Amino acid sequence: MQVTMIGHATLLIESDRVRLLTDPWLTDPIFGGLVRHTPPLVHGPADLQDVDLIAITHDHEDHFDARTLRRLPKTVPILVPRTPVTRMADRARALGFLDVIELAPWEIHEQGDMRVTCTPSPRGFEHCTWLVETPRARLFDGGDMLEDEDFVKRLAAHGPIDIAFLPISGFRFPHMPRGVMGSKEAAWAASVLQPGLAVPSAYQMEWFTDEHRHKNAALMPGRPEEFLRFLEDLTPDVPGRIMIPGDRWTAP
Repeated sequence: MQVTMIGHATLLIESDRVRLLTDPWLTDPIFGGLVRHTPPLVHGPADLQDVDLIAITHDHEDHFDARTLRRLPKTVPILVPRTPVTRMADRARALGFLDVIELAPWEIHEQGDMRVTCTPSPRGFEHCTWLVETPRARLFDGGDMLEDEDFVKRLAAHGPIDIAFLPISGFRFPHMPRGVMGSKEAAWAASVLQPGLAVPSAYQMEWFTDEHRHKNAALMPGRPEEFLRFLEDLTPDVPGRIMIPGDRWTAP
């Protein structure tokens, strides 16, 4: 298994026979022209035309970018969580995708030498996380999950994880509950999962206009360096690594 950090929550996960792209967001800006990647991307849609599978955790624009999806081949199967409302599946079909596969919690999709399990997301019924297995490694993609002891312990009991991508943004609208794990919660999840490597994810974006720049610290307080400090304090045996766009990890 080789994993390339494309940016934010977009990963390219490669086995010997399958190239899986997660949560495609490859265009800037989004959210009404207010938000962009940081650091900037080094890959674009033209670099990812030969993917074999797409997996999307939820339909927020920084995970399900319609402009990106319009530029990817429409014959590529797309995995989405099965939910009481089919908004995400319907949106993918409306974009022209011919093979949209809805998976229930803990349901498995096998393709080539890759096995993808739709693991739950403690955040809500329209979200999921992914467990990706190849002959050489097992990867967990936490999407925009919240911390949940029962889920994380069940996932840990499912078998060893070689690399875990854990969201750290701590996203919170004013006067509302936090919607995503922060740095400390993600480090706690890593302490339970005990992966071979813990990587902070889903935080590499910014409000970049002068009028809205103040929102970065207010809405997304999580920082990768802080995650590494919490990780060292909580579970020093689990190494952490910050991956920026273009960085790769290869299974030992």
